[in-house]
Amino acid sequence: MKKFILTALLLVVVVLSSMAKKEYIHAFTLGTEDWTLNYLIDRSEMMFYFDGEVPEETEMVMKNYKKSGNTETFDIYAKYGGKKVGSVVLTIDPSLKAKDDLSGQTITVKAHGRTEKYNVMTEKQAGAKDSASGKGENIVDKAKGKTKDLFNKGKDLFKKKK
Repeated sequence: MKKFILTALLLVVVVLSSMAKKEYIHAFTLGTEDWTLNYLIDRSEMMFYFDGEVPEETEMVMKNYKKSGNTETFDIYAKYGGKKVGSVVLTIDPSLKAKDDLSGQTITVKAHGRTEKYNVMTEKQAGAKDSASGKGENIVDKAKGKTKDLFNKGKDLFKKKK
């Protein structure tokens, strides 16, 4: 039984760490707090996803990835067909919190013959904003906290009784 609990805890930690590789980027109309759409970036798999339901139009492969300071640039190619769709310039300061001025964080997407520029906020920054306003923290942080509590309770099972 003890081995089963430890195995389950280890599995939960591994799943949580693998979930953290993908990052949602919330886009807002420049200079406002009017939410427009979401993008998803997976730096480990080198994938970029548009907001939408059709995989052929939303799943992009990242190529020519370059990072310089807080700015990331890359070209995006259709996952299905390999045709170049455009390019992305993403500027995010990971040290900023939702209570800070995030107006310097932008995403410029040149795709399908259009160029669009938005202010952005990462999922982690949005979670900090929610907890600052009393709505709670993001789901990954909640799960990590619950896992830690469960692990501490599980350690009591292994203590020798006198």
